[in-house]
Amino acid sequence: MGDQKPRKQNVERDCPDKYDGLVAKYRGLVISTCLREVRDYGLAEDVAQSVFLLLVKKTPTSTRTSLSSWLFHTSRLLAKNAVRKDRRRQELEHLIAVDAEESCDGHG
Repeated sequence: MGDQKPRKQNVERDCPDKYDGLVAKYRGLVISTCLREVRDYGLAEDVAQSVFLLLVKKTPTSTRTSLSSWLFHTSRLLAKNAVRKDRRRQELEHLIAVDAEESCDGHG
């Protein structure tokens, strides 16, 4: 168990081709999973990139979960988080716009 972390660091440092191969193999799964949640291709690509970066940082070490399963669940989680973040941003922008409009009406 103690040798898992050095092996992970080795893959990150010494095997960029392996990472590229994983991205090529699973990109469709990750993008389509993200796209189902966010319904915006650009945002789905951003979320997919975050999924693969997380894969590098936190390589799944559990033998109970396959890589494709981990990617699917992580894609859904990060995509849902992105939707919530985008919704909060839109609500805040709306509140700021309403506040600015009321300020202009009060001074006009």
